[in-house]
Amino acid sequence: MNKETKQYISMRIQQAENALADAKVLFDVRESWTGTINRAYYAVFYAATAVLATRDLSTSRHTGVVSMFGGEFVKKGLVSPELGRILHRLFEMRQRSDYHSPAEPTRESAGECVGEAEKFVSEIKTFLIAGNWLDEN
Repeated sequence: MNKETKQYISMRIQQAENALADAKVLFDVRESWTGTINRAYYAVFYAATAVLATRDLSTSRHTGVVSMFGGEFVKKGLVSPELGRILHRLFEMRQRSDYHSPAEPTRESAGECVGEAEKFVSEIKTFLIAGNWLDEN
């Protein structure tokens, strides 16, 4: 196991946890639904890039992360299909709320994104710990 890869994974999980904490503040305190969705998506994105690193996979494109995660981890049965759906859904939600939709996201949709991001990050951390890619703490 490569020490640099393990450090990268740890850093990405820390970024995921920070983005998730930001999403919760934006939801609970600021009531910024677009901001909440953005940070919830980035929590999932960072966790997905951490797990891709276990296979020496990386890409500079968000669509590449979504695709590789589905192909390398979901389709091969290494993680639940639900995680693939969460990553895809939050990617789409962020795209719509940040770039395409003239309508503001709702409190309900933002709250769902936070819940899904919590589940995704938690399950990815469990996967990484079980594979000895991440230390428990």
